[in-house]
Amino acid sequence: NATFMEKIEKLRRKINSIDKKIATNLRKRAHLVSKIGHLKNSKNSPIFDALREQEILASLETDYERTIFKKILVESRKLESR
Repeated sequence: NATFMEKIEKLRRKINSIDKKIATNLRKRAHLVSKIGHLKNSKNSPIFDALREQEILASLETDYERTIFKKILVESRKLESR
């Protein structure tokens, strides 16, 4: 039988694997956001799109997800503004 700490370590290894995938996808997202920012800036289009952000947040299932995505959206606007 696995000990308490062995069980925790096994779960942490799974979390670490997921974290790596999240980080990779955040980098991919940032790259795409930057491209959108360049397009918006070239047409003097506003960076902030309230409807788009509402759609993203409404598509999420939990407050946990919405809290994290709100921060992602804030950081994405910063990337688009560059």
